[in-house]
Amino acid sequence: ESNVINSGNINVMAHTSLNNFNSAEAQGIKSFANTGDSIVANDGIIHIDIASTGTGLAFGINAYSGYGDVNVQNTGDIYIAADAGGMAIASGIEVSSRTGNGAVDNSGDIIINVESESWASLHGIKSYSSGGGFDIANVGDIALSSVADSDADAAAIFTQSFSGNASIETLVENTGDLTVTANSSYGRSSARGISTFGQNSSISIENAGDINLLSEADQGYANAFGILAGGAYEAAVFNSGDINIE
Repeated sequence: ESNVINSGNINVMAHTSLNNFNSAEAQGIKSFANTGDSIVANDGIIHIDIASTGTGLAFGINAYSGYGDVNVQNTGDIYIAADAGGMAIASGIEVSSRTGNGAVDNSGDIIINVESESWASLHGIKSYSSGGGFDIANVGDIALSSVADSDADAAAIFTQSFSGNASIETLVENTGDLTVTANSSYGRSSARGISTFGQNSSISIENAGDINLLSEADQGYANAFGILAGGAYEAAVFNSGDINIE
């Protein structure tokens, strides 16, 4: 089991040389467990700054368990800024498990700004499991900006489960405002507020926050989804927030 409790502010900077095509990675909090649960409780402010001539990887909170459950409780704000010569991947909070369930309770604001000379993939809250479901509760505001020469992809809240079991549930409750901007020069641009995928599982989404999306592709194609529930055995979406797409 991995258990991380933090109340202090965290500042992480990772810069690579301008003369070499090197990668840079920075993580505010990382919790790793192979067989037990992975648990994180944070109320500190996290700042991540990446400048890379190659790949740029940035995670505010990254929690993983191989065969246990993952639980993240966060009340601190998370700020990520990344500039990458290669691909860029950034998540404010990321939870993943091979077989277990994941839970995120977030009340902090998450702000991510990324520029990439290749492709960029951004997530405010991201969760993935091969065999479990998720319970995501968010009241914080999430703002993402993804600018890339190639594909630019950004989702404020993203869940993905490949359990293939109808009894597995993914629950997403959001009251925070979600703002997502994606801009691609030559490839695909995708901006999503809440995006869920459950392979033959059940999905329930309740949203009361405003969702504002801007997706632009100079020479490729652009798409935007306020709320997306895909691949599910059963899906229910309840929305009372305003959704604006440009």
